[in-house]
Amino acid sequence: MDATFDFRERVREDNHEVQYSFILMDVANGEQRPFMQYYQTNCEELPTLWTFQMRIQHAMDTGIVSSDVTLRRDDFANTPVHAFVWVTSFDTRHPEPLPLCSELFENKTISPGEELEGFVPHLAQFPNSKNCVVLKAHVVVRIVITGCHPERNE
Repeated sequence: MDATFDFRERVREDNHEVQYSFILMDVANGEQRPFMQYYQTNCEELPTLWTFQMRIQHAMDTGIVSSDVTLRRDDFANTPVHAFVWVTSFDTRHPEPLPLCSELFENKTISPGEELEGFVPHLAQFPNSKNCVVLKAHVVVRIVITGCHPERNE
C-alpha cells in the first residue's frame, strides 16, 4: 500500500458507519503487512470499540490478490449489535474505475469479544510481479454498526 489512505465516519439516526479507502499496490513480495485500524463509535447510548484487519496475500503463480477480513468487537458492553463489512475494489487504470470485486460479511448479533470473519478471494489481479508496481487497485471498506440505539429501532 502506498501513502494514499482516506478515513470517513458518518453517524446516522440508526447506525454508525466508517469507511476506509486505500490504494493497493506493490504486492510483489507475496504478502504485505496487514491493514489494521481501530474504531470507536461515538454513540451516547452504546459506545462500542472495534479492530478491523485485512491480511492481504498475492499468489505469485496466478497473480490473484486475496484477503482475509476480520472485524473484532473489543468493548465490554453486554449488548449485541448488528455489524457488517463491505469490501469493494476497483481497477484504477481506467478514467472511470471498474469494479473488481464486492464482498459483504455480516453478523446480526455480535457481542464483545466476538469476531466477524470473511475471505475476499479475488481482491485484485496483477499478471506478473513486474506489473505490481504499475498496476493499482483502489480498495474501499465500509463498516456499519446498527442496533446500538434500542429505542430508535423499535
